[in-house]
Amino acid sequence: MSQPRKKNKEQNVFLVSWSSFCKGNRYIASSFIALLLITTQCICATPIENLPGTPSPDFEQHSGYFDVGAGKKLFYWFVESQNNATTDPIVLWLSGGPGCSGVASLLTEWGPFMSNDDGETLRTNPYAWNKYASVLTMDAPAGVGYSYTADGNITSDDDQVC
Repeated sequence: MSQPRKKNKEQNVFLVSWSSFCKGNRYIASSFIALLLITTQCICATPIENLPGTPSPDFEQHSGYFDVGAGKKLFYWFVESQNNATTDPIVLWLSGGPGCSGVASLLTEWGPFMSNDDGETLRTNPYAWNKYASVLTMDAPAGVGYSYTADGNITSDDDQVC
């Protein structure tokens, strides 16, 4: 009969630290895992060629849905850095809540385009975060913004998110 594999001290410290982190910060921990998974999906996302009423940007944008299982799809929008997309940092923007759309923040706060008062047209944002970083935003959890669930159930608190 084989002996169980012993974990070294570093593995134990990591597991205890990660476990403690997850207990106190479930939403952040699940968001971190989602970021790791989603960044691989952005490569094959649908490119956004243009947005009505805006000039053609000189940076790439991608959007799509990330399948997180159990009939849940999270909408994401990736905005490439206008400076140097290969060396600039990637920022993950998750609006507070849970329950706030990341797209709402993209169009009213930090995105390359902002919504005009008419709610139908966009204008260039001179303070866009993607001037110096690529930015990934998500509508999370499923049921918020453009994210959805196949069964129509809406997540309303941190325990349901995890």
